[in-house]
Amino acid sequence: MTRFTASNQSAATLKSSRKDVWAALTDPTLLPKLTPYLQRIDVDGDRWTWNVTKVPLLGRSIGTTFTEVMTFEEPDRISFTHDKERSDENSGVEGEYIL
Repeated sequence: MTRFTASNQSAATLKSSRKDVWAALTDPTLLPKLTPYLQRIDVDGDRWTWNVTKVPLLGRSIGTTFTEVMTFEEPDRISFTHDKERSDENSGVEGEYIL
């Protein structure tokens, strides 16, 4: 399996209330409408499976599915890490939102 690491740290000041931002970031039905190439999120407790649409790239189509263990500390923090029990998956992400 090919592995790579990328990181991104960013900050933003929003006009929306913290409550509204929290509601959007924890809504698995809304997130695919706001996130390019995200087809759907399947939820099973604290496990969220992210289904990414296949995207044409260099004559091939690349898409992926990965399961994240979600931790919600309302109203300040959302963290996510790849589900270690899903060794069959070729993709995963780790990160956090701090509101």
